[in-house]
Amino acid sequence: MIKLKKTLNLPRSSESGYTIMEGLVAMIMVAGLMSAVAPVIAISVGTRVQARRIELAALAARSYIDGVRAGSIAAPAIALSTPGDEKITGPGTLDCPDPPDQNEYCTTTVNYGSVDGQLYCVDGGDGGGCTGLTDMVVQAVGFHGTSIDPEDGYALFVRVYRGSGVEGVDLLGETISTSISNTGLASRTSDGERPLFTTKTEISASENSYQKYRDRLGTN
Repeated sequence: MIKLKKTLNLPRSSESGYTIMEGLVAMIMVAGLMSAVAPVIAISVGTRVQARRIELAALAARSYIDGVRAGSIAAPAIALSTPGDEKITGPGTLDCPDPPDQNEYCTTTVNYGSVDGQLYCVDGGDGGGCTGLTDMVVQAVGFHGTSIDPEDGYALFVRVYRGSGVEGVDLLGETISTSISNTGLASRTSDGERPLFTTKTEISASENSYQKYRDRLGTN
C-alpha cells in the first residue's frame, strides 16, 4: 500500500510581516518628519539663492565703479544735496540698450538727491533687456557740495536692484536683511523694492586731486 505523508500545518509567527496598520503608522511618522524638516530646507535654499543674488549685486556695483573710474562709463549726475536712504519713485518701464551695452546707461531716469540720474544695466547673460533673473540695475548719483562738475571729484553713492524688480515700484534705500526668515530675504515689500547691495566710494578729481578733495571736505 502507498502511504500518504501528512503535511503538518505549522502556525505562522505574528512577526512574519507588516500589517496594514503598521504600514500606515510608518507612513504617518515619515510624513510628520518631512513636514518638520521641509521648512528648514526651504529657508536654507532661499538663503543660498539670496546670497548668490547679493554676490551678483556686489559684482555689478564693482563693475560699474571700475568703469566710471576708468572713464569707459560716463560720470553720473552730481547732486548738491547729500543723498540719503530716501525712497525713489521708480520708473513705470525700464528702457535699456538691447542687447545691453557695458558702456552706456539706460535711457530711463529716476530723481534722487534732487537730480535726475540714469540707471545702468549689468547683464547677467540670460538674454536681452535688463529684466532677467540674473540682471542687475545700478542706480548711482554723485555728491560734491559746491560743484556739479565730475572733474572736481565727488562721492559716489550706489544702489543695486534686481533687474526684474525695478519697473512700476518705488525703489527703497534699506537693504535686505540677512536674517534667516522669509520676510528678511524678500527684496520686495509692500512699500517697494529694496536694493540687494549699497555702497559709497570716492571718485577723485582729474587734477590736483588732493587739494580738491580737501577743499570739498572742508565745505561739508
